[in-house]
Amino acid sequence: MDGTLSYTGRDVIDIRRALVDRVPKLTDKWKDFSESDLGMVIIELIAGAQDMQNFYFDAQAFETFLDTAVQPKNVYSLLRAMNYRIPLVGSAKGVVRLEYKDSLERDIYIPKYYQFLCSRNNNIRYLASEAIYTSTVNGVVDIPVFEGEYREKSVTREQLSTNLTSAGTVSRRIYLGSENVADGSVEIYQEGCIWEQVDDALLMYEGGYYYSTHVDNTGEVYILMSVNFMDLMPTNPSEKVIIKYAISKGVAGTVKANQIDSILAPTEGNIHPVDLKYIGNPDDTYGASDIPDINTLKILGRRNAQNMGRYITLGDYENKIPD
Repeated sequence: MDGTLSYTGRDVIDIRRALVDRVPKLTDKWKDFSESDLGMVIIELIAGAQDMQNFYFDAQAFETFLDTAVQPKNVYSLLRAMNYRIPLVGSAKGVVRLEYKDSLERDIYIPKYYQFLCSRNNNIRYLASEAIYTSTVNGVVDIPVFEGEYREKSVTREQLSTNLTSAGTVSRRIYLGSENVADGSVEIYQEGCIWEQVDDALLMYEGGYYYSTHVDNTGEVYILMSVNFMDLMPTNPSEKVIIKYAISKGVAGTVKANQIDSILAPTEGNIHPVDLKYIGNPDDTYGASDIPDINTLKILGRRNAQNMGRYITLGDYENKIPD
């Protein structure tokens, strides 16, 4: 080859023409260029195969750029490389009002994730968004809630030590087994402490009880633990780390006023349904969001990069981004 073959003609017609034009430069014995000639049949096959190969080369190249990537797993990976946290599904929020049969003042305690039910609307569940320690006013108390079904996952040191990466090291990822984990609902409890949620545990080089929630390139939600998390795990075999979270319906979990109408399995707290004359949400719930589609994620990711002023590089992870 003398370098005169064009590499810009990438479709089957240009490739076929380039191959035919090349023949006289290689030999003067090939004179028949009709379609029935065996050599031309071989050229057609080569041109077709190269055209297909070029298509896949282009497709793979396009998947390495955020603007042209179309496969969700590649868009997720590119956004993660930009240090963009992909949003989880957003739960609807609201208030549940409890009215007692009398107006006596009562001290109220209910734990976080206390469950309420919309029995008249597909049994949609709402959870207390925080632990409540308060008193009734004229027999009334309002409780902030968010939509979701409560989940709990317990892990031991032994289980974590056998959760390995492809390189054989202990993985810092704990998968929750769902794509619909409610944003902001994850909490990690360990005897004596509650872990602190941060934007990205990858950047918490000082260690400590830190974690963050993310979406992998398949859409699954996982918890990323801090660098030295195995040093913080309980050594007592009977002690477990408890991960609490909620599964959300997103926009489909929004309900109208007075559709939250009952307490679901009140095993904790000091509210007794028999003492109540009214359980309900005085207003519509609000603020729900579904998982963003790929095109929306591209826009959000580019906006994030623009706000930062530049893209995140490997050096940022190695040296930590300045505060």
